[in-house]
Amino acid sequence: MIETFIYSLKELCKYLPYIYTLLFFLNIAVHKKMSSLSITLILVACAEFIIDSITSSPLMALNDPSVEVIIRLSTWLLFWCYFYALCVFLLEKSHVWLNVSKSRTLVITESVFAVLIALELLHFTMAYFFQNSHLVSIYHFGVPIIRLSMGVYLLSQFLLSIKDHYVSRTHTPSGAT
Repeated sequence: MIETFIYSLKELCKYLPYIYTLLFFLNIAVHKKMSSLSITLILVACAEFIIDSITSSPLMALNDPSVEVIIRLSTWLLFWCYFYALCVFLLEKSHVWLNVSKSRTLVITESVFAVLIALELLHFTMAYFFQNSHLVSIYHFGVPIIRLSMGVYLLSQFLLSIKDHYVSRTHTPSGAT
């Protein structure tokens, strides 16, 4: 049962790049300017497209039985650690290059990528020292949950930015002096 749930989560994650791209275009259409949220959305969308395109073919190449399992696993996990670190670097530098102020959304998104790096390293440690399949399921469950939670967070930030854009905060409630 847990395998089908994990499979369902991974299938949901396949739609994340399209959702981020849609949110990016909607954000530009609503605000008509580049913001920290829009830069974060488009870069995370690009990262998700790369994640979806990369996941299948290198994994097949790393399933060569002539190479020791720990070497294959460490190559796979270190690749993802470097990829997530590159995402954080590009998110940080894109704000500097485009001279856009960094928002709380950027910091939380970078923190989510840091959690993904920590989860990859934890999976490597568990696989190297403990050969317990129950502990490995934490990794297989955690990565899609973290990716989906980042999607929900970015969607909520987008909706809050629309609310802030269209709801005037200068009006006082009726009856207030």
